[in-house]
Order: sequence, then structure tokens, then C-alpha cells
Amino acid sequence: MWSLEATFIKSATDDAAQGGLAGLFTHWSAYAVAVGGAAGVVLERPALQGGPPRVSRPLIVITDPVVSIALSVWLFEEYFEMNAAALAAAATGFCVMWAGVVVMSLTRRPRSKRTSNRPGHRESVRHEYSSPLSRTDEPSFF
Repeated sequence: MWSLEATFIKSATDDAAQGGLAGLFTHWSAYAVAVGGAAGVVLERPALQGGPPRVSRPLIVITDPVVSIALSVWLFEEYFEMNAAALAAAATGFCVMWAGVVVMSLTRRPRSKRTSNRPGHRESVRHEYSSPLSRTDEPSFF
């Protein structure tokens, strides 16, 4: 959804560059940005709640830039510069993003540790995140 919104923003920016502020509101793209943004907010919430965040969030993080690139090539005829340094930088960035998604999807949910068990005292809860790099012997399913 946000990939399509980026496409609308690009089109609106082009309209504003050519016709100024008045030209921006005489074309469809400015209104598509508003409707697309509202639709994105409304649709992303159930998409994130439809499954565990370990699955839904990484899927959105990876597919959004890939779809954005595909839309920019298809609709605006933009292409990558074919030199080794630019392609290496893009590939490195994409690999770093994938690694971040893998670590994020393997990170366990926070666990609560109670700091007071005395009757009459309010319990305070401390959350700890565990990383896949600091695993314990217990299995992690969520």
C-alpha cells in the first residue's frame, strides 16, 4: 500500500514542479495522495494484526521497497544506473535490510520479570528482549 502511496507522491511532486501549487490541485495526484494515505492507515492496521508481528511486519518491510522499485520502473520508466559502485551499494543495502528483517523476526517477545512478590506491594514489571544472538536452551515459538 505504501508503495502505491510513494508513486502518488512522486506524481504529485512532478505536478507541483511543473504547475506550481495551483497546478498541483488541478491534477488527480494530490487527491490520490490524500486518499491513499488514509487508505494506507486504515488497511495497515488489520494487516499487522492478521498474523503474528514476527511474520507480518518483516513481510511489509521487505515487499514495500521491492514493489516501489517495480512501480517506478513500470510507471515512470526509471532505471538503475548500471555502474558497479551504484549496484554494489544497492545490493549491500538490500542485504543489510534482509539481515535486519531476519534478526527482527527471530527476536523473541519481551518477557516479564516481577521485581516484587510481597503481598500488599504493587508489582513492577520489567521487560527484557532477547536476541537470537543470546539464546538460551529453551525453545522459542513466538
